[in-house]
Amino acid sequence: CTTNSTSDMAASPSSIKPGQIVTLATDVSPNQGGPDPTGTVLFYAGPNHEFYLGSAPIKNGVATLYVQTKGIPPGTYQVESTYTGNSIYLPSNSEVDYINVE
Repeated sequence: CTTNSTSDMAASPSSIKPGQIVTLATDVSPNQGGPDPTGTVLFYAGPNHEFYLGSAPIKNGVATLYVQTKGIPPGTYQVESTYTGNSIYLPSNSEVDYINVE
């Protein structure tokens, strides 16, 4: 692993009702050209990754996870993703995003 990667995640919609599905999508790209990164992205909630939400493979530069919010109490939740890296690219963390369960 010698090349840095960049991960950019977005939650959509950012405000939902309990039971709705939120889409977490992470774009993974090389910092300085090169082939598209391959591998897996892990998705977490909580400021210290307390809650593992799931994983998704990268397809065409994007990893997408659909999360069912049934049973999640109302509140604002921090979400983040981590690209696990591969033989070419180092792992990277996305910026934090937030979802609000009404």
